[in-house]
Amino acid sequence: MSYRVAVANPTRMEMSRMESSARRHRPYALGVDVGGTFTDVALLDQESGSWWIHKVPTEPASIESGIVRGIAEIIELPGIRAQDAAVIRHGTTIATNAILESGGAKTCLITSTGFGHVLEIGRHDMPRDANVYSWVKPTRPVRPRDVIEVPERTFVGGDRQPPTTEAIAAMLSAIESRQPESVAICLINSYLSPANELLLKEAIGRARPDLPVSCSHEIVALYGEYERAMATVLNAYVKPLVQGYLGKLEARLGEAGFECPITYMQSNGGVIARAAAETQALRMALSGPAAAVSGASDAARATGWDNTISIDIGGTSADIAVATGGSVATTTEASIGAWPVGVPILDITTIGAGGGSIASVSLTGSLTVGPQSAGAVPGPACYGRGGVRPTVTDAQVVLGRIPASVAGGRLSLDRDAATEAIEHHVARPLGVDVIEAAEAIIQIVNLNMSTAMRSVSVERGLDPRDYAIIAGGGGGALHAAELAESLGMSRVLVPPSPGVLAAVGLLAAPAKSDFSETMLMRSHDWDHAAVCTAVDRARDKALARRGDQAGLAAGGPEDVVSLHMRYVGQGHELAVQLAGAMVPSTPPAAIFEQFHEVHRQINGFSVPDAPVELVAVHYSAVDPSQVTRPRRLVRTAAGVAAPQTQVVSGGVARSFAVFDRKDLAPGWSYSSPALVLQEDCTVYVPPDWSCQVDSADNLIIEKDNI
Repeated sequence: MSYRVAVANPTRMEMSRMESSARRHRPYALGVDVGGTFTDVALLDQESGSWWIHKVPTEPASIESGIVRGIAEIIELPGIRAQDAAVIRHGTTIATNAILESGGAKTCLITSTGFGHVLEIGRHDMPRDANVYSWVKPTRPVRPRDVIEVPERTFVGGDRQPPTTEAIAAMLSAIESRQPESVAICLINSYLSPANELLLKEAIGRARPDLPVSCSHEIVALYGEYERAMATVLNAYVKPLVQGYLGKLEARLGEAGFECPITYMQSNGGVIARAAAETQALRMALSGPAAAVSGASDAARATGWDNTISIDIGGTSADIAVATGGSVATTTEASIGAWPVGVPILDITTIGAGGGSIASVSLTGSLTVGPQSAGAVPGPACYGRGGVRPTVTDAQVVLGRIPASVAGGRLSLDRDAATEAIEHHVARPLGVDVIEAAEAIIQIVNLNMSTAMRSVSVERGLDPRDYAIIAGGGGGALHAAELAESLGMSRVLVPPSPGVLAAVGLLAAPAKSDFSETMLMRSHDWDHAAVCTAVDRARDKALARRGDQAGLAAGGPEDVVSLHMRYVGQGHELAVQLAGAMVPSTPPAAIFEQFHEVHRQINGFSVPDAPVELVAVHYSAVDPSQVTRPRRLVRTAAGVAAPQTQVVSGGVARSFAVFDRKDLAPGWSYSSPALVLQEDCTVYVPPDWSCQVDSADNLIIEKDNI
């Protein structure tokens, strides 16, 4: 499944110039995002601004094979060679899947004497939706018998007691007896001084140079033993997998003739080089969703929208992120599955709701949709690949919201199979007809998604009516208008290629390196010079990581500092963000006032007279993408003939106009129910909504009469 997004209908002279230019070397940029169902590829000609997108099925047994296949096929579209590629940017879920599916490496944890049960103790909490009587604590990534205690100590004042030669020898013997594939080192108070961790790492390196080692001061240099230990363990847990995967991928690409630099998407919304990705493997968790957020942010900037809620709906899940003032917040309090990750991650909420989510009726007669998914194989019943369970996609087909032929006619959907699946598994058990059952499936999955969207907006003190939705993924544009209506929102933006939003977003992503360190200080003892010194230390460490990357701008990065603060006695922190250069000149009183305002916005109140506490300093170095943006289409709006089709909406079959998006130019608009078809998705414009194409080639859907 592929197509080109470029100047329409070039003349013969233009074709001749294009062919002549293609024979010369051109710097092409590639973005590759691997999902559970498809691997998406975007190709950009940085000289002309023309671009192409392509989809191939993901190959779970050999992900790198699917990537090489997708890249090889897309470069055939403009007829270029592997040597013409200037850069490849990649987003992957390998780290995320290993954590969620407990598929990481066998790991040992080295910790201080007396802290061997730090993972088992955790935080004495349980998930909010857990049943207190039946909840069972999940098995930790490291078994208690694989935790090795070492007598040593770093004291709060900074003094330390190093491990003895005998203690190091005992540790090495214990490691040898357990035969781990990876080692995590997390010593008490090592965020104050890494010296003892470095001693142990060097000893392991001499004895077992083949054994990957992760140290907490390199992963999360923050206080909080459980979170720091878990982040270090998770990094060690996925590190061998990530190293092996990146090595195989780059070897396969090299065999295929690609000699360009390859960078990898981090969870913080920026790309890093291979060396940093292998050392900081945990930072690649959620790299795919982060790439989609990058694509959504790029589309919003092109339209001039600052406040947006992006929702990227794929086959298995929906990823939701809020951008306020044009930026998505970064958090260090995110979790993957049951585990806190600690490293900076874009504040993305993921739920099990997508086109492949399976609908079922329980023994008590209640309808549920997801989180189980039909996946790529066998997929929804309408795909004709052996699936018999009804999915969200099947419901959309039955309601007429997805036509029988999609992807430019290359994929035919079996409406009868979808009808039979819904009839057998949903309609009969509920005692309703197939249409009612299909609408109920859509209503349930929309409710699940709108609830998640409320949790990241209303529950954080934000009014969703002040925001617009950016629809991404293969299913985003099918659900976005109804989600907006349920939240009182009035605008939806559908980017030019929403179905490959993450792959396109990789091209727009900046290079980004960051570092955090603990700094405990209260407002009545504020030492502004010490804060500035801590910022400088964090900057130096972040820039040391940045130095490993190629292709960075000569002018240096933009720097952003976040001071993580709280009221004295609180158990969580909020980030007060400043431009790095502003920290020395910003009076402490202004910093405290900004904290009070952030607290008021998020929690609904502030206590200006209460003492404030600084907990940590975070520094980010951001180098804007050096990849040239795709050139927007230059076309003239014209009358477009629109055939009609029957679509069920609100329990009624209505006539919907059908448009092909490639025929719609900036300035085009339509004010009746419509389906807009494109290669990578279908856009559903319900009754009482209008649509138009803006100057950036985005499709804008707006609520009428507001």
